[in-house]
Amino acid sequence: MPDDGMSAHTEDAVARSETSLESLQSANSVEGYGHRDHGKDAADVASKMNITLVDLATYEARYHYQMLNHVHVELEETERLIRETLIESVFEDQGSISHDFISNPHLFSPEGSLEGIITMESVLSAIFNPGEAPNRVDPETFKYTVIYTVATGRKLFSILVLSGLKGEELWHAMDFFNKNNICDKSLPLEESDLRNLPKYLCEFDSQGDTGFSDADDLRRKKPRNLGRLELIDNFCNRHQWKFCAPVFWSEETLEVRHQHDQHEKFIFPFTEKCTKVDDEYYGQAIKYKIHRRHLVSNDMTQNPVYVTVTCLSFEPMWQRELQKLKIIHALKQRHIVKLITTLRRGEPDFYFISEASDGGNLRDFWKTFPRVLTAGLVRSVIEQLYGLVYASNQVNLATATIDGALASNVGLCPENILYFKDDSRAGHNIGILKACHQSVSTEVVPAISAEAQLYAPPEQVSPSEEWMWISFVHVEDMWAMGCIALEFMVWLLYGPSGLSEFHNDLESGHYGPDSERRFWEYISQYAKVHNAVLRWIDHMAKDPVCKEGQTALGDLLELIKGRLLVVDVIGRQDTPEPDDGNDSSSGDPQVETIAELWDKHQGLITRLYQDEGRRLQEVRDIMRTYYNFDASARSYRQHLNEWGISKDIMSGTDGRSQGSGSVQQPRAHAKEVSECLHRILTGARNESYWLPSAPLPPPDTASVHR
Repeated sequence: MPDDGMSAHTEDAVARSETSLESLQSANSVEGYGHRDHGKDAADVASKMNITLVDLATYEARYHYQMLNHVHVELEETERLIRETLIESVFEDQGSISHDFISNPHLFSPEGSLEGIITMESVLSAIFNPGEAPNRVDPETFKYTVIYTVATGRKLFSILVLSGLKGEELWHAMDFFNKNNICDKSLPLEESDLRNLPKYLCEFDSQGDTGFSDADDLRRKKPRNLGRLELIDNFCNRHQWKFCAPVFWSEETLEVRHQHDQHEKFIFPFTEKCTKVDDEYYGQAIKYKIHRRHLVSNDMTQNPVYVTVTCLSFEPMWQRELQKLKIIHALKQRHIVKLITTLRRGEPDFYFISEASDGGNLRDFWKTFPRVLTAGLVRSVIEQLYGLVYASNQVNLATATIDGALASNVGLCPENILYFKDDSRAGHNIGILKACHQSVSTEVVPAISAEAQLYAPPEQVSPSEEWMWISFVHVEDMWAMGCIALEFMVWLLYGPSGLSEFHNDLESGHYGPDSERRFWEYISQYAKVHNAVLRWIDHMAKDPVCKEGQTALGDLLELIKGRLLVVDVIGRQDTPEPDDGNDSSSGDPQVETIAELWDKHQGLITRLYQDEGRRLQEVRDIMRTYYNFDASARSYRQHLNEWGISKDIMSGTDGRSQGSGSVQQPRAHAKEVSECLHRILTGARNESYWLPSAPLPPPDTASVHR
């Protein structure tokens, strides 16, 4: 049974640690020990071990107490307990460890498992007999080597025990590590680090006098007369990797870890595989349960803890992707899945490890969450939608100018929104929804999958000539957000069965593959919102709980209908803005003139406005926020005209007459949607705004398809 940090093995280790603590408390009651010489030498020893003087005094007290009241622990028992900490890693690719050489190469000892096993009692018992004390070996050297072993060398000691060392040879090996400033944090060791160890041991063997009091009673028999190469092989290749499983820190700066070839042998601390994958695992997001002690986070709310691992290749592209992910990581948006770390194993393999949820994805949430329609639940859902849209806007702004990185805003779908539970359910809080579609390295399903294509906007896949030029336009995820918001409304009002009925209605009459099913359809060569979608929207709009201007669901439905599920992706022209003065670029005018700044940013502004089809206001926001360049709308229009950028192309007109009457606004950008959702959240005048009454039944779709 995999050990996830809560198993019987772990509990035993904790119990042993508590027993050791009781021994320590007893040791502290013994007067006269551990306080003799804490001057400069003690300070140096403590500094070398990276412990405090108080810790050193505590270890000394325990040492002297154990020397007087020796509790013997058989070395065989210590070795058995060490082996019992080892659990199996289920990671698919375990690197270049030789399976022939190691009986079970996928075992690892969870971080902290040795604390209750490698104690003062077990270390002293392993190197000499009860009641005996070192004679010719310097007592202080002996004492501090034992303390060093317990304080900073438990893993080294365990590796040596598994490698067959015991008695005086085991002590001398630890003394070698201590004198060479090698501790557990030095792992893994190279063979070159150990080249002098066999020689060091042989020198003590040849002395003929071990320095202990009674040669006949000491545990100084040569264990196996290990050869130099065999000892080094046992340490470096057979046993040390069991104690080197990496610990990941979710708050660390994103860099590529473990680039050395030797680190291909790292054993990942994954105890359960939660995703079925094909034989070809490249590019597939695989969910694992990670041992709890191997993921350190400021927000360790999950139990157990999961991660998603994606293995990719073709380094140049992923180096650019990593640059984008660093920017997204720095935003610290709680509604975006966090990339924990990236690492390389060998030449081709590039691993991205991101957080995974304990509640599955949004699709799973709709199926399993115990929905009870209340005002609090409605508010909580809109809060989650606001968080997702706000995070999307921040990502769009932050990554807009990265050359060579993959798109950050395609592939949004319920499968790429992870659900993190909140078991307290306080205040009808549903937990946290986090989007993971911003990168191929963190997404669960690819943008080309049938699941994601259902939510693709018309301009992303339409073959019509009308949309050919839009293939170069910056695609946002607000269409997909409109689809998801509509599904959320259906789920709120009618439950999981109603949502299932909605999708059956959407699927009815569609005879092509699922990958071609959308929330829109073609009518006379033009894309329009799917009739089934309009039918459900119209039905909900007639419900008193969805009354626009008076209820939260009514205002949300109007946002979905009027600004999100809108085929027209580009406005007819930029909204007129008052002239806000002359250019106010904050660059030092003595360093760069205004004209020089316009010349400097011409290429970037042109790409954002013309090639990606961003609105003028969005371009201004990007330039002001990330390039410290602020200019009026009038100045932008003037320079765009001077650069020969056609407003006809950017307006998205197709030659058809646009009446002077009411014309539907184009699809909203993330910033506009975020502002609208914020107004809904802050505009409630009373509790009935969230849910004034029980909803009406869902539409009768059966009669439509008779």
